Amino acid sequence: MEQKTLYTCKCIDENGKIVRKQIAATDRKNASAQCEEKNLIPIRISQKRKRNPGMSTQIMFVQTLEELLRSGLNIEESIGVLSSTGKNNLQIMASKIESSIKKGNSFSQSIIQMSEYFDPMVSGMLSLGEKSTSIYELILNLRIFMETRKKTREKIIGAFIYPSIVFVSLISFILICGFYILPKMQDMFLILSTTGSDELTSNITAMKNFSRFFLSVTLALLTLSALVFIIERKASGEYRLLIDKFLLGIPFLGNFILENETMKLCFSMETICKGNRTYSIGEALKESEKIMNNHFLINIIEKTREQIIKGTGLKQSFESQKIFPKEMELWLSIGENSADQGKTFEKLRIYFQEKINRKTEKILKATEPAVTFVTGIVILLVVIKIVIPTLNALSTL
Repeated sequence: MEQKTLYTCKCIDENGKIVRKQIAATDRKNASAQCEEKNLIPIRISQKRKRNPGMSTQIMFVQTLEELLRSGLNIEESIGVLSSTGKNNLQIMASKIESSIKKGNSFSQSIIQMSEYFDPMVSGMLSLGEKSTSIYELILNLRIFMETRKKTREKIIGAFIYPSIVFVSLISFILICGFYILPKMQDMFLILSTTGSDELTSNITAMKNFSRFFLSVTLALLTLSALVFIIERKASGEYRLLIDKFLLGIPFLGNFILENETMKLCFSMETICKGNRTYSIGEALKESEKIMNNHFLINIIEKTREQIIKGTGLKQSFESQKIFPKEMELWLSIGENSADQGKTFEKLRIYFQEKINRKTEKILKATEPAVTFVTGIVILLVVIKIVIPTLNALSTL
């Protein structure tokens, strides 16, 4: 079952009146088709803003579910207990799942319909619950994985606070100097016409031009980043594939995205292969597509799955796509004939998790010195080009 998203559709009905409908659809094209089936003419279709409660709340939901399952309750009973707790995000999430189950949907179907509350990885893994031989083990592994990702994210955010403050202060300093202080100084020394003022005014002009150039480049980068972010979130179909492929081609960032998505794929395959031995590799790959964010890689996984179904080996199928890390192909060639594929994917997941952590640590260690170095260079230029010539010019008065 494809994961659906909630869309708000502004339409014209048979009487010519404007109506608004909320429709669960796989994409905008599917939402438009559903409107037309109801004799509505769609004017505008927008994705309903997600009420994602955040990673901390999602972890708390999974953690509470884990504790209830450990106490001996089944999944439906656990959801019932959660829905009866006080008015909070956990209660709202559990109540909606319980309501969906009462309508005849399975737990897996209910979770898929809750995409506005869960990240794709979380909803994808939870939707496997009923298909797992041990839902408790699945929830336990998911909770540990989520907590590890949360700690890494908090570490990154914490480490970037100081450099961000310094960088914003530096930008503010350059802009204030370039658009207010330096023009005032230039006008003053043009009037005084002292010895050395020509050199100083020339330096001031160069610094002003640099400030304008710096502002233009900063605004251009911010605008480009915002456009890519907006388009990436709203695009669908072929456009989404092209954008996600472009992101994978960006130096360093693309490699980081690839390794992160590969780690999530390995985690999903590990959990499925360990939790449900009746799943074939092809079926496990199909389920694993649900937890991935990059649509280009999802398309690659689908091609890999088709090759496996046709009888191609696991290692050869991944290798033929020429995109996955070489380490993955090596481990798959070792574990291809193993009776425990889950163990192979577990080793791969641990490897990529540690690799990402090492890269993150290196970036964090290099960020603060790099920002300090750039700040020092800017201050040194200001001293050499502005402060010293200003003092020399003033000494001749």
